[in-house]
Amino acid sequence: MSSRKRLSKGCRRILCFLIIGLLAACGASTPSREATSPLPESTTSTHSSLSPQAVEEKNGYRIGPSDLLQIDVFQVPELSRAVRVSAEGVISLPLIGAIQVNNLTSQELEDLLGKRLREKYLQDPQVSVFIEEYVSQRVTVEGAVEKPGIYPIQGRTTLLQALASAEGVNKVADLEGIKLFRPTGNNTKQILYYNIEAIREGVVPDPKIYADDIIVVEESGTKVFFDELSNYVRFFANPFIFF
Repeated sequence: MSSRKRLSKGCRRILCFLIIGLLAACGASTPSREATSPLPESTTSTHSSLSPQAVEEKNGYRIGPSDLLQIDVFQVPELSRAVRVSAEGVISLPLIGAIQVNNLTSQELEDLLGKRLREKYLQDPQVSVFIEEYVSQRVTVEGAVEKPGIYPIQGRTTLLQALASAEGVNKVADLEGIKLFRPTGNNTKQILYYNIEAIREGVVPDPKIYADDIIVVEESGTKVFFDELSNYVRFFANPFIFF
């Protein structure tokens, strides 16, 4: 009996030392949000209140294979239709025939179709192109999620939907620490910060995700600490279950 008491007392002491060590490690390893390392010259950091659409308008989404396009010609309904881009980046339209659209923006395609129709068929064609499905583009989700990886963007995709593609955040995720890296051209990236708790509660809108975005979910130092502490407590409560 006395040996059991000594063993139990010794385990409690070891557990106390482990808790103190974990607390010290947690305090040392948790980065301060106010004291982050400076960003490289090729990177800009902005708050999520800036419009992501402004970045897309500046760069322009590039059409790729398998994207679904809705093409409308004003007052010429027989020329308006939805078309799927082929694997070779080609679409086929009445009067115009086959046309290469790979890597064009919707504005560039509108100008090209208008030019082709103006050459032979219509005096002043008004063409609009809307991308119904963004099948050829991808978003990267990494960090504290259940299944990090690269996922396709199909149609309009939001931040929460992209995280759901990665099977959601894991148990140590910092819900206030979501970083989104977005290419802005000339080898630069814009960094946007999001709080998914606020998004889930409807306090802020669920932002749209664009091609080549990178979503990084940070770990919460507090959650990591308590998760490790829970493992230690379970081990010392019944060490034989770990063997």
